[in-house]
Amino acid sequence: MRMIQARGRAAELPESRLRRIHELMLTARLLEGRLVEAVRAGEVPGELFPGLGQEAALIGFACALDDGDVFSGAHRDLAALLGRGITVEQLVLNAYGRGASPSGGRDGGIGLGDPGRGVLMVEPAGPANHQVAVGCAMAIAARGEARVVMVSCGEGATAEGSWHEAVNAAAALRLPVVFAVQSNGFAGRVRSAAVSALEYVAHRADGYGVPGVVVDGTDVLECYSAAAEAADRAREGGGPTVVEAVSFRRLGHSAADDVTADPDEIEAWEGRDPIDRFEEYLGVRGMLDEAGRTATRERIGRLVEDTIEWASRADEGEPAALRVFAEGGREPPPVSRPPGTMTMRAALRHTLDAEMGRDEAVVVIGRDARAGGSHDVTAGLMDRYGPTRVFDVPGGAAAAVGAGIGAALEGLLPVVEIPDRGLGEALRLLGGWAGRHHWKTGHPVPLVVRVASRPGGAPAPETLVAGVPGVRVVVASTPETAAGLLAAAIRDPNPVVLIEPERLYEARGPVPGDVRVPLGRARVVRRGSAVTLVAWGAGVAVALEACRSDDTVEVVDLLSIAPLDWATVSASLQRTSRLVVLDEGPPAGGVAAELAGRAAADALWALDGPVAIVRPSGADAPFSPIRADAHLLTPVQVAEAVRSITSV
Repeated sequence: MRMIQARGRAAELPESRLRRIHELMLTARLLEGRLVEAVRAGEVPGELFPGLGQEAALIGFACALDDGDVFSGAHRDLAALLGRGITVEQLVLNAYGRGASPSGGRDGGIGLGDPGRGVLMVEPAGPANHQVAVGCAMAIAARGEARVVMVSCGEGATAEGSWHEAVNAAAALRLPVVFAVQSNGFAGRVRSAAVSALEYVAHRADGYGVPGVVVDGTDVLECYSAAAEAADRAREGGGPTVVEAVSFRRLGHSAADDVTADPDEIEAWEGRDPIDRFEEYLGVRGMLDEAGRTATRERIGRLVEDTIEWASRADEGEPAALRVFAEGGREPPPVSRPPGTMTMRAALRHTLDAEMGRDEAVVVIGRDARAGGSHDVTAGLMDRYGPTRVFDVPGGAAAAVGAGIGAALEGLLPVVEIPDRGLGEALRLLGGWAGRHHWKTGHPVPLVVRVASRPGGAPAPETLVAGVPGVRVVVASTPETAAGLLAAAIRDPNPVVLIEPERLYEARGPVPGDVRVPLGRARVVRRGSAVTLVAWGAGVAVALEACRSDDTVEVVDLLSIAPLDWATVSASLQRTSRLVVLDEGPPAGGVAAELAGRAAADALWALDGPVAIVRPSGADAPFSPIRADAHLLTPVQVAEAVRSITSV
């Protein structure tokens, strides 16, 4: 086996950096080995995914970045986190789930990040972090900054669609991203050959028109040079590179798993141990002798043991605060525009235009956003604000939402447009990233996701996303509420999903010059004394038409699905004693079921009869227009439900 050599950018490393790399590799090896023992002994809860034997790739890659760059790691990247400045104390506290850990005990293992250091949180959602990294790079490129994003994974993640979408988007947009892959012979609990017929992952880069580089994952200097050169290329506007480090995984998929490699394989790879190889190089350079090697190992070993002992006795703290939504929000001067009557499409477009003119951080993201988007809401914004404010993202809804999250983490205020059929694929990012980020790190993600909702679609988008912690969900019912909710969502520090019923885009209505619709609040749109009729979205117009000749019906426009404004509904029930819910979603579960459950739990003694729920059949809307219209709820059906409940 040849001795490693300092070529390329590694030849420029001063002695102090070489010593630091050595210490980081040793620290990662000793710390991770000790944590594996603690997991197996039952001292540490949860899971740990060890990267023992991959220190050369992880440290080499991480150290190739500059201080201002962004790093997004995977579940096996403890060593890389050390290389980016996360401390031993932070990692151990988080592994033990202590109250003083970076995540406040909310997450374990290496599920932490440090936004101040440009280290994104580690989220076990597979390669979804790649789409977030693309968003970070979009923001960096739009501002013309000489910064780079490195996003890391194993070869198993490169078989998932989100990895491919991210590489394709970064290539098409020439974004400053380094896609780092640690190929360790396995994809989860199976051999790598089970997920790809390619000999090397880096060969995938050819299909996207970007460079793919394969390096020896046991040679830290080769890994450093390849990553540094890829970062230089990205920094100079050359676009992304896929860098693959070939190494080996000595242990199982997680610390609790049995070893999955053959003994002969392990022995062969042990002969190429990355730390032994680097220490041999340092010795030849006259930088490390046996006494120094022993002293360094003993010093780091004591640090690890002392930290583990301290963390194991540390106070677990009080149960972590829920911290579901971030408080506050921006309250700029009222937007000045002439009041008038307009369609909901126009109201949304006027609001986006006003908010983008008010704050340069507001950007628009989506497929065909520059051409107006799916429903022409963003038409004209490209001409007015240019390509650094309006972004087309290649790929589906998940790619757009991931890009929005990354852009928000970089300080922008993204407004993302997706169709309702794409909401399911975006849930992984909304739940795993947007909703959890503030919960884990204390740093919210100010993101707006506009969802165009098809009439009668199943499942209803609000049903899909209402249960995602940390994400606000609101539904527009008129041009005024669409404008007000969008403006409030942009100014809110939390991720907000704004659902826009497609059949209301042409609906006309008055829009005041300074429209304000607060998030999280329902509103009574018609007063009554005998029945509370709750609806949202396009159902509000149906509800109003149903009771046009009955002044005893009180109509509540729910507006906010998450959080649900039960206080307004409950106050209405105290006046009327009867509840009818108009829900265009599926018959199982959903918002109507939540309202009925709350009525039974909190307002049972105020009710004079059962809760009535008016719903469609639960089938998806047919294609034929006449059949699609028949699928929708009608005022006649709603009026009949009101009559039936008042006769009880």
